[in-house]
Amino acid sequence: MPRKNKSGPKITVGQSGKNTATGFGGSAALIKYLNDVLNFRRRFSVVTVRKGKNSTFTTTDMLFTLLALIMLGCDRIGHINDRFRDEELLARQLGIVRIFDQSTASRFLVKFGKWHVKQLERVLIYLIECQGRFEKTSGKNTVDFDASDLTRSSHKSEGAKPGRNKKNKGKDSYLISCGFADGQVVATDLQSGNTHCSQVLKTVFDKAMATLKRIDMVRLDAGYISAKTLRWLLEQTVSLTSSEKIAFLIACNGQAKGVEDAKEYARKHPGRWIPYKKGSKDKQIFVMNFNNVQLFDKYPEGRVRLVLVKMNQKVKKCKKNKVRWHTKTRIYAIATNLTRGYGPRQIFKAYHQRQTIELMFRELKNSFSVEKLPSNKMNANYAWFLLNCLAYNSAYYFRRDALPMTYRNSTMSTIRRKFLEIPAILSDVWNITFNSNYRYIRVYEQIVKNVQKLILELTHAKSTG
Repeated sequence: MPRKNKSGPKITVGQSGKNTATGFGGSAALIKYLNDVLNFRRRFSVVTVRKGKNSTFTTTDMLFTLLALIMLGCDRIGHINDRFRDEELLARQLGIVRIFDQSTASRFLVKFGKWHVKQLERVLIYLIECQGRFEKTSGKNTVDFDASDLTRSSHKSEGAKPGRNKKNKGKDSYLISCGFADGQVVATDLQSGNTHCSQVLKTVFDKAMATLKRIDMVRLDAGYISAKTLRWLLEQTVSLTSSEKIAFLIACNGQAKGVEDAKEYARKHPGRWIPYKKGSKDKQIFVMNFNNVQLFDKYPEGRVRLVLVKMNQKVKKCKKNKVRWHTKTRIYAIATNLTRGYGPRQIFKAYHQRQTIELMFRELKNSFSVEKLPSNKMNANYAWFLLNCLAYNSAYYFRRDALPMTYRNSTMSTIRRKFLEIPAILSDVWNITFNSNYRYIRVYEQIVKNVQKLILELTHAKSTG
């Protein structure tokens, strides 16, 4: 029997009949899902980037192929030739003559202007409206906003400026801002690196509101906290914000020494700490109602409720080549205008569910290719960023609709390794022959059945409708 290795099973195929060998044997189900269930070819037809009269590929071909290649693990434009040049069967499944050259993809993205970027944003909005299922849920629409820096190695990138990235000081960068709701990207924005995240919060909030039609709760981190931001948030729907800077929030009430006052209040009232999580000494979490803070003297409704959190954390230190652990107590505040039905425990739990946004950003950067910007043109980079967000949402819908429950929370890199990047022989779209060493054949059969079922349901709905 052939040996197993970590890169997956290998097969050798000779030219016989119409059978074709490919390194992406599992891509058939994914491409059929993108084309027949999510209807990306029809959605991309609204993008009006001009192509040459004698061009082999239309705008829809380019966008649909780029989306599929991103989902299949093409981490940058410059790797298209190395990974996909000889994939004739993959090109046939995508509906094109061959996989285009990487220079063709670069020239195509450079043609994007502001209007074409807005068209791609509309494609993202319409996809969420059709597949997001936000209107079917009876719960609250909670949106998490966050931003991240994308460092550019070139100093000729349009619109890129040195930002607040501590790891790459002085280098040009872009600031990407995202709004996440229920595991999906619902709002995006791209700005220069010297832009503060609070300056684009209103823009991203308006985009999320246009997509979801209703936002019940907003969760932010400490970087967004400012007097202007809080004043604007208090005029919106229910908001929930967190701040490491207790001094600022209490200083708005005329108390200059905010942190000292909060810690002194905690020392004087030790019995008011409520245990949230019981465990070992270094994992204990306590919460406490502090007070209602009047943020603005001329704005009587501008009162924010503060919940103090005391958390014990283990800190590792090395001194004289000896590793030592000690427990450090950290006190911070969660600022919110939630009152009825929300105690300190409920507010702590509601806010710290926001930590999943860090996993989403990590997925965008690691499993997809957000950081590998393909051009020095800002609109081209924004179009590439939007294509990655479309791929991220499509991967979420593919896991939800086609994969078994065991793989619903898997990363895209895991799905590629187990189901997509598998050498196989294909004589038909659904006639796939894997190597005998392939361990997930039963799971892949279930994926194919789920995709076929979705296609039949959509076909029946169109015929009867």
